[in-house]
Formats: sequence, C-alpha cells, structure tokens
Amino acid sequence: MKKILLTIIVIILLTSSGCINTIKKKSGDKIDPDSPKPSYFNFPDVLIPLELTKDREGSVIYMNSNTKAGVLNLTGKATFGYLIDFFKENMDKDNWHLVSENETSTRMILMFRKKCRWSIIDIDGDSSTARVSIWVTPSSTSAKPIGLLK
Repeated sequence: MKKILLTIIVIILLTSSGCINTIKKKSGDKIDPDSPKPSYFNFPDVLIPLELTKDREGSVIYMNSNTKAGVLNLTGKATFGYLIDFFKENMDKDNWHLVSENETSTRMILMFRKKCRWSIIDIDGDSSTARVSIWVTPSSTSAKPIGLLK
C-alpha cells in the first residue's frame, strides 16, 4: 500500500513538472583519494553510501535536457540507523530540505525538497540486507504549497 502511495505521489509530481534543472555541486571538501567514498549514481545531488549497490532491474531513470527523474533501487550491507543518519546529513549538504519523516521499527520514509525538485527516500531495515528506494522528481514552480508544506 505504501509503495502504491509513493508511486502516486511521484506520478503527480512528474506530471506537474515545469522547472529546469538547478543542481548545485559542492566542492572543496578534502577526501583521502585512496579511501572508499560515497558516490553520486544517477542523480548528481543525491549521495549514495558506498555500502549500497544499484539494482539495475528495479531502477527507472527518466532524462531529458532539463532534468533527471525516476526511482533508484539499492541494496547492501548497512545498518538501518546508519542509512537514516547518512541520508539526513548528506541531503542537507546537497541543499535538500527535510520536509517530513515517517518511521516504524523497520522502515523510514524521508521526504526532501529543493526549489525545483522533490526526493523521497524509503529505507527498509527489515532484513539483514538493507533496501533503499530513492525517488527524485521535478516540481512545478507555479504550484503553491499545500497542507504541511506551507
């Protein structure tokens, strides 16, 4: 039921897109070049922990000259708490703003917003292998916030 709800939200946001890509990259952080480090997969402003790998069959990415959108499914060996902290910290560093979080004992759904984009991160910690779904979609610049988004 939750996946259906997430799918509906993403479809609504995709159909109301009207904003061009306004992604800003940060630079200047010193990192040891020999150490393993997180990386950006399909979305240049959503950092992925190095413990996760892309599920190519379950991921769908839409690209055009103005934007990238879709769902990126990942699996790997990482703890539930680590993944929650990782995404909260790094999404903030990439100028995403946390809008809401919904948590159960084994699942966390984080919703982030930028000026022209939305991201929903669904972290499933119900097994020994972590499963993460990252939805990214453009938003309409003319849409007015409603409900909790005011």
